[in-house]
Amino acid sequence: MRSSLVFSDATSRSLHEVLQASPFVERAAFLLCTEVRTDRSCKLIVKQVVPVRPGDYLRQHAAGMSLASAAYTSVAKIARDTGSSIIFVHSHPSGALYFSDQDDREEPKLIEFFKARVPGRTHGALVVCDGCVVGRIYTPEAADLDVIAEWGAHWKVHAGASVGKQDVFDRSIRAIGRDGQALLRQLVIGVVGAGGTGSAIAQMLARLGVGTLRLFDEDKLEDSNVPRVLGAAMSQVGQAKVRVLEEHLRSIGLGTIVEAVEGSICRQDVAAMLRDCDVIFSCVDKEMPRSILMAHHRHYLTPVIDLGVKIEASQQSIKEVWGRITTMTPGSPCLFCRGRISAEGLRLEAMRLDERSAQIRQGYAPELDEPAPAVVAYTSAVASMAAAEFLARLFLPGARKSLGDESLMRLDLGTVRSNSGTMRANCICANDESFAAGDISPHLGLSWG
Repeated sequence: MRSSLVFSDATSRSLHEVLQASPFVERAAFLLCTEVRTDRSCKLIVKQVVPVRPGDYLRQHAAGMSLASAAYTSVAKIARDTGSSIIFVHSHPSGALYFSDQDDREEPKLIEFFKARVPGRTHGALVVCDGCVVGRIYTPEAADLDVIAEWGAHWKVHAGASVGKQDVFDRSIRAIGRDGQALLRQLVIGVVGAGGTGSAIAQMLARLGVGTLRLFDEDKLEDSNVPRVLGAAMSQVGQAKVRVLEEHLRSIGLGTIVEAVEGSICRQDVAAMLRDCDVIFSCVDKEMPRSILMAHHRHYLTPVIDLGVKIEASQQSIKEVWGRITTMTPGSPCLFCRGRISAEGLRLEAMRLDERSAQIRQGYAPELDEPAPAVVAYTSAVASMAAAEFLARLFLPGARKSLGDESLMRLDLGTVRSNSGTMRANCICANDESFAAGDISPHLGLSWG
């Protein structure tokens, strides 16, 4: 079973502050986590960092420590009351990024204690050393965490496995390193929408060597889609877009696992299949699926990269071409805050065609839009910029510190500008109850048709 541990910027900073309070001796903390289980994965989302109280350290030095039993019983009570999983964290200031022989002897006893006090939850441990981390969970046997991710302005992701020599990725490895290539191979990435931008970003991710791509779209390929859907042919018109894209990506032959989901994420069962994705690319042109991805981001702390392309044209002549890439991470403003979607837009989209027509006649709704202009050069350009944004957040931390969460491109002028936006105090994204809540009923707290 694939396993992952997810931090927000805030919980990552909190843990770092606790462990660095006395950097030359071992220190410890507990992570209280929301557990999310699917039939093939276990994801633990860190909700709270609980430091070990100074009085609970019985012994502390550079190569070891011991804690009073009160440290364990107090955190177990909190975990039982909140239904949380517990991850025991300790530092190794001596520079050893691995579990020691003593850890291997003592840790199973601690896990058994947590299981007895907090049954029905997955528990585990982390070792932190010089900003790096290794971890394992017990399900029930010890198993290394596959991915440990810290999502924020810069993404810090630790992959649990390495890759051997891969000559086919030699040129990429020269840029991002062998560990970087191993990290990409560990990731599960969702791509929602298999049209112009979705097909382009999926192809780039496959060629980067991403381990698993999960594709979502309910539409069939139409002849007017073929000019901008990469990998599509006229002979495939009438087939599901995700099946066309799945076939193309598998034919590339670089080892990416491709999973096609023929359905809309506006359906609860389909949206639930996003839960074990590490990152999601939003390549849709409607507001409702964007709002669902926003809710998913809040509940599971999954970064969402939202892509948009808009061509202003009149009398079959291009006036302006805009591209947009908005990255949603914990603590960043959402699409409502930025005015990219609105309650009114969602209301109009939810109407049946006859209801919308009646509202138009009464002057309560705008006229129905004609199909928007779309050109493969522009959809592919925005997808390429989104792939570059993805790589920058993983591998170029210095570059992201001075940039915002949104990039706006005038593709007709060749200009790009960035902004950070402002989170509105009364916005839904400021609702602490949904933040890192994981699975609730109904799914995402939404009303599903």
